[in-house]
Amino acid sequence: MTRPVQAFVSLVPPTAARTSFLLHMATLAPLPQQPPTPPQSPTPQATFADLLVNGASSSSSTTTMSSSSSLENDKVSQPRWRKSTKQVATLGPASSTLEMIEALFLAGADMFRLNFSHGNPEQKLDLLQKIRHIEAKHRHPIAILGDLQGPKLRVGVFANPEGEVLQPGQLFRLDSDATPGNAQRVQLPHPEILQAADIGHALLVDDGKVKLVVRGKGPGYLDCTVVVAGRIKDRKGVNTPDSLLPMSPLTPKDRRDLEYQMDIGCDWIALSFVQTPDDIIEIRTLMDDYARRHKIAIQPALMAKIEKPSCFDGDNLRRIVQLCDGIMVARGDLGVECPPEDVPLLQKQIIDECRQQGKPVVVATQMLESMIDNPTPTRAEASDVSTAIYDGADAIMLSAESAAGKYPVESVTMQQRIINRVERDVHYRTLLHSADFFPTKTPADALITAARQIAQTIQAKAIVCFSLRGTTVLRASKTRPSVPILALCPFKETARQLALSWGVYPDLPEEGSYGPNADHMGDLTFVASSSASKKAVSSGGSSSSSTSTSTTTTMEQLAKEWGARNRDADEDRRTTTMAPNSFSATTTTAQQSQPQMPPASPLLQQPDYNLPATDDFDLVLRHACTAAMNKGLVSNLDDLLVVTAGLPFGTPGAANILRIVPAAGPSCWDGLCRVED
Repeated sequence: MTRPVQAFVSLVPPTAARTSFLLHMATLAPLPQQPPTPPQSPTPQATFADLLVNGASSSSSTTTMSSSSSLENDKVSQPRWRKSTKQVATLGPASSTLEMIEALFLAGADMFRLNFSHGNPEQKLDLLQKIRHIEAKHRHPIAILGDLQGPKLRVGVFANPEGEVLQPGQLFRLDSDATPGNAQRVQLPHPEILQAADIGHALLVDDGKVKLVVRGKGPGYLDCTVVVAGRIKDRKGVNTPDSLLPMSPLTPKDRRDLEYQMDIGCDWIALSFVQTPDDIIEIRTLMDDYARRHKIAIQPALMAKIEKPSCFDGDNLRRIVQLCDGIMVARGDLGVECPPEDVPLLQKQIIDECRQQGKPVVVATQMLESMIDNPTPTRAEASDVSTAIYDGADAIMLSAESAAGKYPVESVTMQQRIINRVERDVHYRTLLHSADFFPTKTPADALITAARQIAQTIQAKAIVCFSLRGTTVLRASKTRPSVPILALCPFKETARQLALSWGVYPDLPEEGSYGPNADHMGDLTFVASSSASKKAVSSGGSSSSSTSTSTTTTMEQLAKEWGARNRDADEDRRTTTMAPNSFSATTTTAQQSQPQMPPASPLLQQPDYNLPATDDFDLVLRHACTAAMNKGLVSNLDDLLVVTAGLPFGTPGAANILRIVPAAGPSCWDGLCRVED
């Protein structure tokens, strides 16, 4: 039997509220894995979670929850935690120290890109370890993108070290002869180009500074006319906008780097030089096989870089987006191989297709190029960044600006300032929803659409999505709601991957991870079969149903194990006797490392989170309230949250429950909480 007891929000002791929320989340599962120790550490700083506990302990017990939550309000008010559009920062020589990486994170970076075109694997591992250390310190998931180099198509060398100047209209031959070149010819050591290029096809050298058009061809050579004159030097790059090359997007180096990225735990892998959907099938097959052999339970998400005109042939774009987990608009090579006036239109086309399919999309390359050397961008660059945000991109990326520039922190901060300014614009929402995409006729999509509408109607502080592998969260992000999306996932890998998605702020699971090389998982893997993916592409259909079938058993087993562990932890927490300022003899080592439980308020003798959990969904609701407070998304115990989940617990892709709960807990309403006799 239960009876209500008055619990006025204004009289809840701040110490009790904050510490007990933190205790609740901590006791949902065992102690988290220790973050990797980096080679160097910055001056110790209090994390936001530390401030919640230490700052609260100095507050008066009669302080109201609303006024004592200034720390949470401060976090919400900071632009770093207000924005919906995410930021990707490339790491390099200018941003390789722990202090600099942390500064970039605090300035707004949600994902860090490791460019495998430069440096060695050991350097990338060092950067990854530093990122994981920062992630653990701030208790917020940070995504890591491993960017594969892809094939590099280049001319050979010239006898003249300064190269040769080609004149307009002259003939120039590209051939397979390794003899150093001159003003009439040079080697092109790529038989695929010599084979695929036809009469009339263009070849662009050195990012289009020199343009050649094929006028004749024979065994092992192409005779070209110089259309755009200029100097060609040794080993300059060659682009082939008109030719579909019969070659793999993965070089031997890329294959080694791919395995290395999966071994060290990159969250996303970017594939360069994508020409057709078959390229996605090829890398998926390699990833599936490697994950199976090395018992990698949760694979990295796959991102395709759109930089070739062939991606827009027929329905290639739709099928590429369908087979990937995300897309990058790589405007560098895309801008070379396509007419400049087409690039803005292609950018919009890619973003619209990704939004239609609910896949995150990153706009990249030369966004704030002038900030490599200058502390402020040009007005044209600021406008370019704004356009990508207005278009509805999930994220915008910095390359050389943060990797090798003089002002990496200023570049990230400038992007964040532009994001916040655009997202406050009255026109932003209008444009964002002018291209609203109709939900599919599924219960999950219907529920997410309803959650968005309800959150807007009741002015909820956030939509909370419990998701095993992020499907429900991506559906919520696709609708572009007016409030943040808090993602609760039992797997760190999922939380990190979701850090890239628009409006999503994942909670970092504290119980550890089933992550890379999880030996106890046996042969279980979360991978779609390659044959199923290939069948879907050949038929032009979706591979989602095949994927779900191949992963359901594994996902259910993990989810049920996670749920059972949480139920046991919840029972242990409630049966463990804890004095106000001490721990009982039965307190575990994990509990001793957590904040102590202060005396409860006389008017809140049995907080909702101290009641026995009725079922798995009750645990989810409690975790939602805890995480929302820790993220600073709520500032009062009567703030409302809209929570979605799927039952039976552990069903992949299911979203069939919608619940409105106050921040105080699922059983507290209008200042009243149920208690047990």
